[in-house]
Amino acid sequence: MTRKYGRNHRDHLSPRGVAKLCQVNFKTVLRWIHCEDLKAYQLPGGSNRVSPTDLLEFLYKYKMPWPENEKHINSSVLLITEKEEICGRVEEAVDKEEFKFYSTSDKFDAGFYLVTEKPNIVILDMGSIGMRLDKTIEVIDEYFQDAPTYMSNSLICVREGFKNTDLEWLGEKGVEYCLSYEDVPQDLPEILKGIKDE
Repeated sequence: MTRKYGRNHRDHLSPRGVAKLCQVNFKTVLRWIHCEDLKAYQLPGGSNRVSPTDLLEFLYKYKMPWPENEKHINSSVLLITEKEEICGRVEEAVDKEEFKFYSTSDKFDAGFYLVTEKPNIVILDMGSIGMRLDKTIEVIDEYFQDAPTYMSNSLICVREGFKNTDLEWLGEKGVEYCLSYEDVPQDLPEILKGIKDE
């Protein structure tokens, strides 16, 4: 089960959209793209598009101010689970807070999504992953350490229930939130809202 949700090229920005957000002239944005300071790709008709992630990396690299109304421009969630029921619950919570949503049950696809989509929130279903939990958390933590500092990153673990020893171990590993399956619909939207508002 690999599902990708998000608007793909539709939430990528035109040079005019970038100019409006950054409050600069349209020709300035074209110059950034031409000089390859700002990554962009060309559509078949010749128009350019800039991904939100590439724009944020550009702004961060050149110490430019953030567009005030676009603080959460790249808010996205990656869910790693084999359970359709959990996928549905998480997807509903993610939709409430307008995050892009990616879901997979495959560890290779999870790695691919980490690198290409750069989610700032990873939700790991401890009850269904077919991989070593400690190694998986370690890889996600390394990804977060390498992620740009402008992103607020969080690792959330979900499972049927947690013992106190589980919670202690996960806390030591840097997991910020642990939710039981039944708490996902109620608690996850609040957690996501708090992360988005940081």
